[in-house]
Amino acid sequence: MHESTLVLLVISALVPCFGKGLGGGEFWLALPPNYQVKESYFLVTTDENDDVNFTVQVGRNGVELPYVAVKGVVTKVTINERYVINASNIQNMGNDLAILIKAYPCYRNLIVYGFVEGRYTTDAFLALPKLGFGHRNTNGYEYYAVSVPDHDIDRLDRYTFYGYLVIVASEGNTSIMVSPSVETFTFYNTNFSILPGETFRKVIQQGDVITFRAPVGDLTGSAVVSDKPITVLSGHECAFIPSNKDACDMLVEQIPPTASWGFKFVLTPLGDRLASGFKFIAHKNSTFLTLVCSYRNASANNITHILLNAAQHDFRIIPSEFWCYVTANVSILVLQFGLGSQYYDDEKGDPFMMIVPSFSQLDNNYTLMVHQKLSVNDKAFVPTINVYIPENDFNLGSLRLNEMYQNLSFFPIKDSQGAVVARGAHIDPSLYSHNLNQPFFVSLTGRNTKFGITYYASRRESSYGLPGGLNLKGDSFCDVDECKEDLHNCSQRCINTVSGFTCSCYKGYYLGSDDTLCLMFSLENIYDLINQLSNITEDNAESSLNIVTMLYPFMLESLQLAVSDNATLPFKLYEAYGLLYKTVVNVRRQTADFNVLLSSEKDGELLTGFVDIAGVLLSPEAIVKLENKTNAAVSSVSTVVASVETLAIIVASSVTRSNGTKTYTSGDIRLEATRVPTFSNASFLIDENVTVEFISDSIKTDEKSSNVLTTVSLGKIGNALSQDDEVGANVVSIQIYPEISSLASDLGELPDNTFPVQIRFTDVESNFSLPVQCVFYEYMPDGTPVGWSSRGMRTLRRNSTVYCSSNHLTSFSVLVNVGGVKFDSITELALRYFSYIGCALSIICLLLTI
Repeated sequence: MHESTLVLLVISALVPCFGKGLGGGEFWLALPPNYQVKESYFLVTTDENDDVNFTVQVGRNGVELPYVAVKGVVTKVTINERYVINASNIQNMGNDLAILIKAYPCYRNLIVYGFVEGRYTTDAFLALPKLGFGHRNTNGYEYYAVSVPDHDIDRLDRYTFYGYLVIVASEGNTSIMVSPSVETFTFYNTNFSILPGETFRKVIQQGDVITFRAPVGDLTGSAVVSDKPITVLSGHECAFIPSNKDACDMLVEQIPPTASWGFKFVLTPLGDRLASGFKFIAHKNSTFLTLVCSYRNASANNITHILLNAAQHDFRIIPSEFWCYVTANVSILVLQFGLGSQYYDDEKGDPFMMIVPSFSQLDNNYTLMVHQKLSVNDKAFVPTINVYIPENDFNLGSLRLNEMYQNLSFFPIKDSQGAVVARGAHIDPSLYSHNLNQPFFVSLTGRNTKFGITYYASRRESSYGLPGGLNLKGDSFCDVDECKEDLHNCSQRCINTVSGFTCSCYKGYYLGSDDTLCLMFSLENIYDLINQLSNITEDNAESSLNIVTMLYPFMLESLQLAVSDNATLPFKLYEAYGLLYKTVVNVRRQTADFNVLLSSEKDGELLTGFVDIAGVLLSPEAIVKLENKTNAAVSSVSTVVASVETLAIIVASSVTRSNGTKTYTSGDIRLEATRVPTFSNASFLIDENVTVEFISDSIKTDEKSSNVLTTVSLGKIGNALSQDDEVGANVVSIQIYPEISSLASDLGELPDNTFPVQIRFTDVESNFSLPVQCVFYEYMPDGTPVGWSSRGMRTLRRNSTVYCSSNHLTSFSVLVNVGGVKFDSITELALRYFSYIGCALSIICLLLTI
């Protein structure tokens, strides 16, 4: 036998803290089922030199109880037994059995062990923190359950114990898929079952606890896949190992995701027992294992090859005379099991289960919480520590245990070629002057050195086993509450999110371009806000829509205040509305390209917001407050008018996808879109004084399409659309959607005496001695207003009724002199009705892409 000796240092001072891979700041946990529970608790400490504040919350609505983790001290957190998973508690509590342990701030490091202890059935697990994206594979977060076969048939009359699988959601809207490996797989406390080959799918919420059990068979290899991090606990209520040997004991471990599994392992024997069991689990097909076991007193190696496919496993009992080395071509999970006391024919405890760390999961410092006894009346657990050091690190440093020197014998562990790959040893903590209810600090000196450690403890008819730590490379994830910890730079409100935080503002403010500074909504900064929407990308599409939807209440409130003020109303507000409208059309189209769409409810709010703002801008109170009647002011008002008319097409397009009528009102504005069967030789009442008639059968529509008539009453805005004229009656817009080809082109070539569209205005109050004239308000292609024109229009007046006919379907207006105001030629006005039928082809095409 070749033995090596290292000096073991055991002293009373504390060693430097180790890497963060062995702990974390946020743990979503549960207490799994046990045959007979006496007490359930968590042991918590830290490896940091400074104290760590943490809270424990039991249940979704539980109070966050404060604790402090101190290096060198074990903090015991006892959990009420009604939160231990069993049939009764599930019936009473449902799936609200989660336990959240969280450091503040959560990037601080906690080390947590969970214990479910009974007089005769006990096991413990190393709690793993919430893991980040580094632990995903192509399928998501993938896990495999671990347990053992059910007990022998002759025990069924005496015992009913189950293997189990527990899932805890750490985030909301988490999708899980569970594929069982056994014949029956049921929810706890229900008769619902999932058969092999079936997949159970469910969306669970943060804090939900879902528990499965296997009344018959070994549920090892049952697969769990999630799209977000979850906690998976697996084991057995009371397992017989082997199945024909007494006595049974609880098994539990928290299972790491497959992306964290390893390729090389050392199997350390249990120093005070005759043998132990090992289980190897594969997550991919054609997984090839090589098991090389070295006998303590001989140089010969025992080599075994094992072939596994995905979800398959291999279990074997290995005598304690052997130290073994395992390699695999694909990452695997390895667990070690204590056996029943009847197997040993002594009182060295009963079964337990613990994860064997792979070479990739090693670290150079560990904090072990070796729990000794439940109460003064119970027999103490006797602990044993197993360590192994890879050969490359063996000669680089010295192993230390609480700073007291002692010689320690290491056994060589060899590969299939006979080369030493690692060295292992047993440590009996009872040999050292140490309070077993305080942590052990075990470290390996030397830069970048690594070693593995497990420990187990037993007493008569009970035992537990734990890995000393698993350095799961990749990111450990915790939800730092930046708002609570004042780690944000929001100027007003901070909203915590899973991945960070977002800022929001008080009413009357909006977020600036840096997404942190809140600016007061005003005329001066609205252009800055709109400019944020000028470049839509896939990354900012959703936030751009959010900016759009929040603009309207702010702009509406500011306009209402401006109108109620005694000061004049800047015409730039009208320009801002037009610019905003064009921007929104662009945002809706571009965000749709990225499949980011407004909900129908939000889209309705958007349309309502536009109509509300237009109602204020075009109200008589606002019109009289315009600071002047320059060309710029007239152009600004006409921009609002054109925007509302185009808005009507959006409403019409939504009506084609539904039945009935949609109506929006604000102030003097009323917008309505109605599905109609045909327009040829048809008459429609717009309001009590306005009717539109289509009096020619040359107006053809597609009988298979959904035709919509849209009308807009814009109120008394005549004065605002002209520098010189004094007008004062309602403006009415009439549109047809979709565009009718015969209206768009054929009518432009009709004879001058053909007028297929007629609008009749009744109850017109005017001085009959003054002339009236129907005209249309003409725009340049870029939207610049040109002025009034009577081309293609015919006017007929009979008492208080005026008939305006048109032979074309460009934008047109009807001007009626009702106020007795003199003006040159036929353009002297007192009242104007503005009617728009159809629209430019470019606008139709734009809207069809939204």
